Amino acid sequence: MGRRITRDMFPGGTDENVLRRGDECDQRVITDILGIMDGEIDDTKNILQNPLAFSQHYIGQQRLFHTFSRDNEDEPYHYAGLCAADEGGNMHPRASQKVFIISQHHAEGDEWLVFNNRFARSLARNEFLRTGDIPILPHLYFPMFMLDHGFERDFGIEAGHIAMDQCDRVVLAVIDGRISEGMRADIDYAVLHLGLKPERLDFTRESAAKYVEETEAAANEERVRGQY
Repeated sequence: MGRRITRDMFPGGTDENVLRRGDECDQRVITDILGIMDGEIDDTKNILQNPLAFSQHYIGQQRLFHTFSRDNEDEPYHYAGLCAADEGGNMHPRASQKVFIISQHHAEGDEWLVFNNRFARSLARNEFLRTGDIPILPHLYFPMFMLDHGFERDFGIEAGHIAMDQCDRVVLAVIDGRISEGMRADIDYAVLHLGLKPERLDFTRESAAKYVEETEAAANEERVRGQY
């Protein structure tokens, strides 16, 4: 759920660095950010940009513009982020939300541990591609140098909660209805301490395997195209 951003929050002028993808914005915020005068917004469009405005935002050689979008004319405009001309998909981390992803890491046996890591990477990639947000997955990062038992496991879980403090959203991915002890600790922290309701994704073991295979295959195709 995006925040409601109004011009009254910025008595000294709208601060673009405050905006994050998904924020609902009033017209005065939109005109401030786009650099146009009140009354000049063509609100018949579902994507609002000012491609004539000077922009200092780039990803590589791609020039990006502040963008506001809506699904239909009955909905308010939301900040879509820093997008390419005539596009509504955020392409710059400066405008991203941070999304904490909960999925199972610990497993009995190397085969399932490898699969859980592949599944977590697939979740992160698809969330990034779908929203342009920054996925946060401590259970992929910390096990690279921390042991997954005893004090080090407990430390990693608590460190992950500190990372969650900085997140805007939480996504929970569950396979066959199983929620591990570590996943439960993350869910409880999100709900009870941060008031964030996880967006739940349910998979069977078979659908999770297909999801991973399709994600990895698509990434490999993109990798090959990038070489030519």
